[in-house]
Amino acid sequence: ATLLALWTLYQQAFCTKNQELNDAVLPKVNAIKECVSQQSTVAGLSDCHEALLETFKTEQMMDKMSQFDRQWKDPTFKAFRQYMDWVSNLMLFIRSTRQGLWNLHLASLEKLCPIFFARGRLKYAQMVLSYIAQMRELENSDPNIWMEFQSWNFSVNKYQVPFCAIGVDHFSHHRRSVQQG
Repeated sequence: ATLLALWTLYQQAFCTKNQELNDAVLPKVNAIKECVSQQSTVAGLSDCHEALLETFKTEQMMDKMSQFDRQWKDPTFKAFRQYMDWVSNLMLFIRSTRQGLWNLHLASLEKLCPIFFARGRLKYAQMVLSYIAQMRELENSDPNIWMEFQSWNFSVNKYQVPFCAIGVDHFSHHRRSVQQG
């Protein structure tokens, strides 16, 4: 709830400062809302989503958000913005494991490294950086394993239920706990 509230406030402030961007994006957002309310097909919703993403690209939304963030000197704004980024990165990491998305798994771990350094978790930071380097090297050193990881085989989904996979380390821990009773 906190992250949603912060993103809502951020969006309001950003759209107020960038009214032309808001005018370009709002019709696309409304089209997505309409697709959802009318229970459109997945293809229809996907088309609406692609149109929104294309608008983000053509309007250079990410660049404008970076400019918006840089203009703020208020330490409270910076702290909340950092919190939003950290939680969003954690959510990406969880999503990557639950959905078995290997490239997102590695990319989200890279984004988490600064958090480990900032929080004084140097062993985590060093181990994660080493892990990422070793895993990226698999593409060249062992393409078969790399392809298995690309095919969702780096996490465990015991019942093949979407978004329910867990990391192998968590599965091993869970299995030991169940066996010990």
